[in-house]
Amino acid sequence: MNVFTPIVKSLGINWKIFLAQLINFGIVFFVLKKFAFSPMQKMLKERKSKIDKGLDDAKRLESELEMARENYREEIQKAKQEANQIIAEAQKEHNAIIQKATEESQKKIDQSIEKAKQEIQERKEEMMAEIKKEAVELSMLGVSKFLDANLDTKGNRSFIEKIIKEKA
Repeated sequence: MNVFTPIVKSLGINWKIFLAQLINFGIVFFVLKKFAFSPMQKMLKERKSKIDKGLDDAKRLESELEMARENYREEIQKAKQEANQIIAEAQKEHNAIIQKATEESQKKIDQSIEKAKQEIQERKEEMMAEIKKEAVELSMLGVSKFLDANLDTKGNRSFIEKIIKEKA
């Protein structure tokens, strides 16, 4: 201790005060460690675990969000495909309905044309019959006038007899 004594005296350190300060420091350190540092370390550990948990939750939620986005994209894609399929089916039905309506219209037109042809034929036949009837009446009228005017002549009589023979 002799070596340290002159150094300690030149620095002005008093052993008794130094020892008291060392004991006071130990007591303060123990009290602080027991009542301040330990709770603070515990609180910091809890806070760190909460932060870590929050980060883990954030990562988990981010991955779930990405999965949800992917599911959303898939659902949108499926919906688009279904919509395109429905549109295609509707187009097919539309074309079938138009085709059917066209065929029915053509059938009705053909029926109307056929009916009109039949009516024209019937009217033609009626008119021909009427024309024949009038022609016969006119012929008979002409013949009767001709006969009335030329009944006396021998040539006319032979002509009429010849016609009657041909018709019979």
